[in-house]
Amino acid sequence: MRVPAPGPLKLDSQELLNDVRDRLASRLPEYAEGEADPTDPGWLLLEEAAWLVEVLSEQLDDYPYSVIQQLMHLIGGRLLPAKPACGVVIAEATIPGILRNERRKPSECRLFTPQNENNDVIEFVVVDSEVQLCTGRVVSLVEWDGQELGLIGEPGEIETGSIPGLISWSGGRKRTKLFDSEVAQFTVITNKVDDTLGYFEKAIEMLDGRTLGWLTLAVEQAGADRVRVDARIDLNLPFAESTPEGFTVGGDVWANWGTLDESTWTPPVHVQSHPLLPRVLRGTLPFPGQEENTIFIPDVPTNFPVAQLLQRTAAPIPGSVIDSIWGTLGNMNTRLAALRPNVRRIFEGEMEEDEPTWVAGALESGLWDHLVHGGSKAIAHIDGLNQNGKSKLVRLGLIMDAGRFGKDVDVEIYEVTSQGQIPNALLQKRVAWTLPSVLDRDGGRSVEVIGLDAKLHSSTRGVLVVVNGPMYGVMLNAMFVANMPAVDDGRDVTIQRNVPEPVSLLNEDLVDKEVIEHLLLEPIPKDAAKVLRELPVARLAVNGKEDIHDWEGTDIDPCSGVVTMNAPDNHGRRRDLRQGTGMTLSWYRRTDGSWGNVQAGGINIIELPPGSVPSISQVGNPLGTLFGEDRESPHAAVNRLFGPAGGTPVLPSDFEQLFRQALGSRASDWYIRVWSYAERALVTTALWPFGEGDEPRDDSTEKLRAALKTAGPESLLVVLGPLDKKMSDLEFEGAAAMIHKRVSQLRKRIPAVREAIVGRLWPLDLQVIDDDEDHTELPTHDTTGLQGELVDGKGRRGTPPPSTLMLNGVVTKVVQDEGGWS
Repeated sequence: MRVPAPGPLKLDSQELLNDVRDRLASRLPEYAEGEADPTDPGWLLLEEAAWLVEVLSEQLDDYPYSVIQQLMHLIGGRLLPAKPACGVVIAEATIPGILRNERRKPSECRLFTPQNENNDVIEFVVVDSEVQLCTGRVVSLVEWDGQELGLIGEPGEIETGSIPGLISWSGGRKRTKLFDSEVAQFTVITNKVDDTLGYFEKAIEMLDGRTLGWLTLAVEQAGADRVRVDARIDLNLPFAESTPEGFTVGGDVWANWGTLDESTWTPPVHVQSHPLLPRVLRGTLPFPGQEENTIFIPDVPTNFPVAQLLQRTAAPIPGSVIDSIWGTLGNMNTRLAALRPNVRRIFEGEMEEDEPTWVAGALESGLWDHLVHGGSKAIAHIDGLNQNGKSKLVRLGLIMDAGRFGKDVDVEIYEVTSQGQIPNALLQKRVAWTLPSVLDRDGGRSVEVIGLDAKLHSSTRGVLVVVNGPMYGVMLNAMFVANMPAVDDGRDVTIQRNVPEPVSLLNEDLVDKEVIEHLLLEPIPKDAAKVLRELPVARLAVNGKEDIHDWEGTDIDPCSGVVTMNAPDNHGRRRDLRQGTGMTLSWYRRTDGSWGNVQAGGINIIELPPGSVPSISQVGNPLGTLFGEDRESPHAAVNRLFGPAGGTPVLPSDFEQLFRQALGSRASDWYIRVWSYAERALVTTALWPFGEGDEPRDDSTEKLRAALKTAGPESLLVVLGPLDKKMSDLEFEGAAAMIHKRVSQLRKRIPAVREAIVGRLWPLDLQVIDDDEDHTELPTHDTTGLQGELVDGKGRRGTPPPSTLMLNGVVTKVVQDEGGWS
């Protein structure tokens, strides 16, 4: 779309002379009181200069603007196009299959937001060139903290795009009850079942006579030639001798707490957090008893059930302890020592829905020790995959801390078979894309969504996803979507001339490859950028010749929706179409700009042709979409193209103007301040918050403080942000990335500037008791003369240091506090 003409350039000579008189009068009071002398040589010179400026500026208006406009058009003088919003959608597949974006035609899968009284329908499309959708569900999400396993999975709310079974959020940690029902089974094969039963019974009887306490053993015949021994940890049994009735009599309670042969292990336990127990006792460890192999708990209330006194750490019995149990039985009866049992772990009783059912399989395959090795882990179990054995991939979405992962994602994926077995071998994986996002449910935290494809075997019915460190959530069937719907035009066009010929399309704000490159100025990682660049954006079918794909060889103005045939594209390529050539405008993409930035849960309508494979029953976006932006306004384009040339930036104000232009419309109402090394080094400076006394320090400020300690004369400090609203982490990171990119370009021309340190701006209120005195002109970074207390948007307070420049804080208003401050 062409940039409109700027205002008249003619400058009136009389207005210029009046301005000179006003300036002289303000600086020389004696001149204002005297009479003007029209014969003064200096004044005559000013009149001639004003006349010359008027004549020359009038000639600029007489020059045909259409010529200037065409010249600006040739060198790229257009409105900056609208940018499409991007996000992640999860889909529930009733029939598995592969969604594809082909070059000849776009995917028939269309996603919509519902229409309401305020907004029209906003359409999104899948950006992935190919994505495998599977049946299945996220069964559990747990966390290993280095000591025990905890349940952290939460289903989320349907209204916010969290489809039950397709996503599990990391929420409050709960204790798993799985290990309370853990049983270690020892099965032996013998041709003398009765004799072997007797040997076990005598060995168990002898073991019960020891002060072991916490272990209970039971033996039974498991078949015609098999005998099975079940071993359980029973936290009620140790109190059988001291509290035979099962209820305490008040005071200290002791329990038997011995060890097995060749082992020092005892169950890791602590006192339960029961409301009837004293607060000082809850969660504490038992004390060693006065006698060997005993423990005691002090000051237990009267009539408290001992079965609820201790709680076991949520972790399985170690493998070495399982060996010690069998070794101790062998020591009780030497006939048993020669037997070689088959050991199996099971968990009795019915499990709750969110309990980790995969633990038994991990213990049986020996994978457990590897899973929990190395500190904190988040482990997700996804089941019900690949029911027909034909799915080759599964698409996962991991919601992680922003910037936590580099090229190699610290994730391991294991196969879970239909029998619940977990072979100790990793599944192959690849990162499909990484997309920044904002976690609204966590106060606007900046996160990254990692789209991950894992290869499935024919025997795979589930996967175990193991992440080193914390994870905010896991999704099944995560798709990369963007507000770039395809317009099915279908009109037939005949080329009338062999010269450039414009054709108006059905929509404005179209999407071409340059629009995608404009979008990629946002902080979008390289893998997601690769997916966006591969997306086909248009197809024009030319009769008898090769089709035109992605507007190649034509001039497209995405803002106005006009394509010019027989005109070169932005790369200088031209598709020659002779007079009489027929063509069909098959399809092309458009965008809704900033309207595409929808909240979580906004995308919940899907359209697919009947009988499509995969078949999708519902969709949702658990995270809001981002990066959508309207086309540049004509006023902003005029300022950008017809404003005074900046040349090489020298002063901090030059860099401020440069960065504001680079940030575009997003920073139209932002406050941007650039501090040079001289300003930072020659005066007293401070960073907000000051961190006085017990006041907690801000992480972003501490990072800024550390960066400034090593910053030299070649480093600029840039602080930015809106004065009247909160800036999200993603907005800040996007602005910082844009500034770093601009500085890297400037380094080729300005060796004196090598880097920019970007910090968040903190708007501050100055609270005063008496507002009668005069204050410094606002906004100000200078604390000279400020009396009162500074308060930021988070409620943090600080006393202004005397005669100091606050580098990242600016006082925007003065408020009166009649009651004083505390």
